[in-house]
Amino acid sequence: MSALTKVFVVLLVICTMLFAASMVVFVNHVEDFRAARDQSVAKELAQAARAQKAEDDAKSARDTLADQMRTDQQRVDSIRADLTASQGREADLNVQVTQSKNDLAAREAHITQLTEALKSAEDQTNKWQIIIQEVRAKNDELVAKYRDANVNITELTAKLDATESQRRWLEEQLTDSKNSVAELHREIAAMGGYHPEQQPVEPDQPINGVVKSINLIDGFWWATINVGSADNVQRGMKFNCINRDTGDFLGILTVESIQPNECIGKLEGPKVADVQRGTEVRTRL
Repeated sequence: MSALTKVFVVLLVICTMLFAASMVVFVNHVEDFRAARDQSVAKELAQAARAQKAEDDAKSARDTLADQMRTDQQRVDSIRADLTASQGREADLNVQVTQSKNDLAAREAHITQLTEALKSAEDQTNKWQIIIQEVRAKNDELVAKYRDANVNITELTAKLDATESQRRWLEEQLTDSKNSVAELHREIAAMGGYHPEQQPVEPDQPINGVVKSINLIDGFWWATINVGSADNVQRGMKFNCINRDTGDFLGILTVESIQPNECIGKLEGPKVADVQRGTEVRTRL
């Protein structure tokens, strides 16, 4: 064997040993690469699972938010419907209040007309009474003349008969007028208005107060209010009783008894049973 051959053999052995060592290192590195690859795949799978879970959570949150928004919208629609209904009821109440005020004004106007008619009838009655007195005076004069003289007795008797007929006619007219006046009294009294036996006293300035107490005595309502002679209240003065919450007219209080800081009066009107402690009273509406 030559020296060159030996060298080649030695180099071959060395190369073989280097190749074997390289193969061992390569195999070891392949196992490490495979483990790293498996670990990387596991991480990617875990990340994908987390991403899927996050996407599912986001979708659930979006669905929940959409449901909440639909619920809130339904609530808003319900509130708007309730507000519209409330506005409609408020408009109806305003119409009713306006109608009540118009009815009250019409009633007061009617009472005023009846009062004027009553005063006119009383004036006419007074005129008839004056005429009757004059006729009676004339009749008395004629009777005296008849007693004093018998001259022209036929003529005087005829005049007397005519005068007596006129007197009876005037008495019939007076009776009819009294009946008309009485009917007007009853109608106005039924409406809580003017009473002939007690003329209303009108104050120079408006007087306002409130009801302190109310009592039912012998079938009539009586009330005590917190104004008296110190406030220029007079007997016979009339106060309008008003519901301070609704503004409704309840009736009229006519003052009967007065003290310095309070007075007592009789209640009349359409809703005196609704008058209670705290009800507002005014001499002028």
